Amino acid sequence: MITEFKDENRFLSNFSPCTVEYAGLSFRSVEHAFVAAKTEDRGEQAHVQTLTAGQAKRFGRNLNLRPSWDLMKIEVMRGLLEQKFELPEYKKLLIATGSQQIVEGNTWGDTFWGMVFNKDGELGEGNNNLGLILMEIRENLVENNA
Repeated sequence: MITEFKDENRFLSNFSPCTVEYAGLSFRSVEHAFVAAKTEDRGEQAHVQTLTAGQAKRFGRNLNLRPSWDLMKIEVMRGLLEQKFELPEYKKLLIATGSQQIVEGNTWGDTFWGMVFNKDGELGEGNNNLGLILMEIRENLVENNA
């Protein structure tokens, strides 16, 4: 089971460098594009392009969210991750995870995209939507490459 996106599994992180597009703009990571997708403000979207992934994540906490964001965020994430894992180097790495369960374990309390480690270092609560999307993409890649 993969429980953290670091070391040899760092490629699973949305901060990993890759070029993805959203709304006609090009971004340096999935995190950048995802943050830009949260808003309809083209100026804010363009500003995200100038930031590091960490800065983009922080910037995204204060954006004026598009009205339908909660209804579309999973599909936006799926589309951006599909772009990332079409890139040959990332596709190969994701397929190489085999049938391992992928969990975005975290200590910052994200129970929507991941699962939170408890005080004993074990996975606690969380929906793990990011991990579920990654496993779905992996399954599709394996089926299409067979």
